[in-house]
Amino acid sequence: MARKTYESRIEEAKAKIKEKPQNALREIGKLLTYAIRQKAGKSKKSRTYYLNGKKINVKPGRLKRSIGYWYRKKENDLIVGSKAFYAHFEEFGSSKNPKNPFIMPVVMQNKDMIQGLIMDALKELEKEE
Repeated sequence: MARKTYESRIEEAKAKIKEKPQNALREIGKLLTYAIRQKAGKSKKSRTYYLNGKKINVKPGRLKRSIGYWYRKKENDLIVGSKAFYAHFEEFGSSKNPKNPFIMPVVMQNKDMIQGLIMDALKELEKEE
């Protein structure tokens, strides 16, 4: 009788298992980014901010366009936010501008959806093991 040989696919399985949380985090990032952009809206007029004593005029829509998500592979986490330097002034307010939160309310509204997606990814991992 001829001997059968089998190849180990453990490394391939480990890679797929590691992909699941990444995919779940990316989906969460896409959904939150879309919802935050809807909440942020677009100002009808340009705004003025002061950074280190310099006056900076900002065109309408810049904040909305700067909202995004970043999946950090090394840290295995997700960051959702804005690249605009003045985003924290909008979210938390400043001495010259009232607060207009647009990130935290969306995250809190979608807390159950976020937890559900994470739980689904973990269940998928348990099935594969």
